[in-house]
Amino acid sequence: MDRMLGIFVVVVPLGLAPARADRVGLDAIHGFDAEHNLALGANFETFREVIAGAGHELIPLTSFLPEDLQNLDAVFFTIAYDQNDDPFTRQERIALWNFVKGGGGLVAVADSGSGFRRYNFNQLVAPYGIIYDDPPSEGSGHVIRDFVPHPITEGLEEMGIDYQLRITTNSPSIDLTTGAGADNALSVLGDGGLAVFLSDSSMWSDPDAGSDYPITFGSNTLLLDNILAYVTAGRVCNGLVFIKRGQCRVIEGEVAKAIIVALNTSVGAEYTCELATGQARTVIAGNKARFVFKGANAPPLGPNTATVCNDSLDFSCTE
Repeated sequence: MDRMLGIFVVVVPLGLAPARADRVGLDAIHGFDAEHNLALGANFETFREVIAGAGHELIPLTSFLPEDLQNLDAVFFTIAYDQNDDPFTRQERIALWNFVKGGGGLVAVADSGSGFRRYNFNQLVAPYGIIYDDPPSEGSGHVIRDFVPHPITEGLEEMGIDYQLRITTNSPSIDLTTGAGADNALSVLGDGGLAVFLSDSSMWSDPDAGSDYPITFGSNTLLLDNILAYVTAGRVCNGLVFIKRGQCRVIEGEVAKAIIVALNTSVGAEYTCELATGQARTVIAGNKARFVFKGANAPPLGPNTATVCNDSLDFSCTE
């Protein structure tokens, strides 16, 4: 008898462990003016203190080429301005896309001061289904209180923005706010990549920088903490990997092969699946990992458990 038996389980991750110390790149070249620069500006001292306080090493970036990104775990950058005279180049866009494909974390933060280069920024985020809208809005600020459940929104009660570029979110990204219009301020790449998109940088500016809703307002600091944990969670077992299914093929009373599929893996990273019956298989993953146990490495008949990273799935090979 030739029979395929399968168990399909989706496990939604509830949260992330605290991020380990990693190297976080900060944009040192873009911003409305020198004070509004993430890496060096006087208006973002508290922002940098929060990142450093979590144990991360801050790396100022004046370009975003492969050699700039290769030793980083995550990068925060803002929209380019005419006055910066340094829009994101095609080479930098490709480098950032490859950085995310390789498991790196990306945080794109828009802004709405005079001279912003929206088209250039939208070129960078277009592969993720993100469009930053024009004209700028919410010049007097806006508070958002309703969120989609996600590790980034865990514990958030309210976030405040001030004069934003609203985000239109399409697949493969996910809008993390439940409201429309002025609430369109926060999105995340939904296919397992570690990429986050925000509509306004002033939510992380210092209390004396003039924002209606600075970093000390509501849950703005918690949002930064959550995003840091999310994008620096790691290139392999990043807290997002989960096993979608375990499947067996049984022929004449013996297991011909078992297949385990894990999702949200990092492209090009190496993953190992271990079975409770002692078999193990290692593969190089795409955005999913497929482990095939066959021949001498096939498991026996009966119940079993597959483990990949920190996720486990019970399955059974039966006639």
